[in-house]
Amino acid sequence: MGDPNDHSLNTPEGAKVTKELKRELLSPDARGLTLSHVMGFSEEEVKSTYAKACQRLAQNDLAGAGKLFAMLVALRHNEGKHWRGLGVVAQRSNQPGPCDFLYSMALKHDPNDIISMVFRAEARVNTGRAAAGRQDLLNAIELGERLGNPEHGTYVKRAKKVLQLIDAGETNAGSFEKS
Repeated sequence: MGDPNDHSLNTPEGAKVTKELKRELLSPDARGLTLSHVMGFSEEEVKSTYAKACQRLAQNDLAGAGKLFAMLVALRHNEGKHWRGLGVVAQRSNQPGPCDFLYSMALKHDPNDIISMVFRAEARVNTGRAAAGRQDLLNAIELGERLGNPEHGTYVKRAKKVLQLIDAGETNAGSFEKS
C-alpha cells in the first residue's frame, strides 16, 4: 500500500476521487454547476467579491483586482463579466497576449457584452490584428444600435472612434485610449 498520509491524486484513492468527481461534474444533473456551488459560496459573497474587484480596478490596483477576478473566474466560470474583468486587468497591465482569449470567454458566456466586444477589438488592434478588431467594432456598433440600451452608448461611441482611427491607418498601440 502507499503512505496513508499521501492525499495526492497520484494514489489509487486519489484516482478514485478524481473519477467520481468527473462523473458527477459531467452528469446531466451538474449542468450549470460551478465551483462556487461546490465550495458553498453564497450569491451575496460572489457579488461582494465582484464589487471589491471592480473597486480595486477603479483604484488602478491591478494586482489586487487581478487576484479577485481570477478567483471569480474560478468560482463562476460561466459569468462573462468575470472574464471581462480579468481581460481589463491584462490589458491595463500591458499584457496583450491573454486579452483576446479572456474577452472571447466573456463573449462566449454573454454574447451581447458590447463592452467585451469593444475591448477585444482594441486588444486585437494593439496586437496587429486590425482586420479582426475592425470586425468586432462593426459587430459592437450594430449590436449596440439594435439593442438600444442607453448603457451601451459610451461603448458604441468608443467603437466608432476606434473604427475611425483604424480607417485612418492609426493602428499602433498608442492610437486610442486604453480600457
